[in-house]
Amino acid sequence: MKALYPFKDSLFEATIVESFGRHYTAVLADGHSLHARPRGKRSDCAVGDKVQLRITSKNEAVIEAIAPRRNVLMRAEEHRSKIFAANVDVLAYVVAPTPPVHDELLARACTAALAAGITVWFILNKADLTETFSALRQRMQHHAAANSCQFELSTRTGQGLEVLKKALKGKRVVFAGQSGMGKSTLLNALHPQAKQVMGELSDALSSGKHTTTATRMFQLAEETELIDSPGFQVFGIAHLSRTQLERGFPEFETYAPECKFYNCWHLDEPGCAIRKAVENGAINGIRYDVFKRLMREAAKRLS
Repeated sequence: MKALYPFKDSLFEATIVESFGRHYTAVLADGHSLHARPRGKRSDCAVGDKVQLRITSKNEAVIEAIAPRRNVLMRAEEHRSKIFAANVDVLAYVVAPTPPVHDELLARACTAALAAGITVWFILNKADLTETFSALRQRMQHHAAANSCQFELSTRTGQGLEVLKKALKGKRVVFAGQSGMGKSTLLNALHPQAKQVMGELSDALSSGKHTTTATRMFQLAEETELIDSPGFQVFGIAHLSRTQLERGFPEFETYAPECKFYNCWHLDEPGCAIRKAVENGAINGIRYDVFKRLMREAAKRLS
């Protein structure tokens, strides 16, 4: 950092690799890390953002600008929102036999990703728990239409890890899911230095005690970046329009044009082709029940 200090007040391009509240760690092209803060009260940065920094001291900088984004993965309640990451290729949603998979929580996260043009993978963790894993596999079939790829693995035995590593190559992947699914253990298995990297980033951010609530990105290999996001128990999607919500259910696309009304909400309208497809077993009933809850929530919000 000493070499940079003479360039105080100069602008540098950097990538945000860790966020906690209004505090960020930014990495310059030469690998130097800086503690960065946004200018003003707003905090719109996210892990994965390309930014312009103005260096203010040896280890400090102010974020002056955010480069245009390809996409963002975010959740939003009525009065607040949280961006998990920016410029993402894949959402890897981690599940396990225990705790039980929350169907609506999963659907909400996947809908937010698909609406942003982000591919969804399902990571079925703890495959070594053979007595309960088959039930997990069967349950995840309900959501098969939402994902493009599914992996079964065990961090305890190493099963499936090499296959996943090959699939990760060249991608920026957000690992997310309910608390307790073994996501952090999986990331440590994929990147043995992850704990050390996370510790160093937390030290740079001076937020070590908040390690479970920060979002971090670290490099697995050249052009391959893994983002560790905090486990969650709620996932608001108040930022999504009705059309964006429907993108989270790609299995509807085949049938929706056959609805009697062009503006059909696929809820109680007569002549709804989606409801007919559910009755015929062509669309999964559990997925449709989640869809109805999300659409009624949207209708109330937009009314």
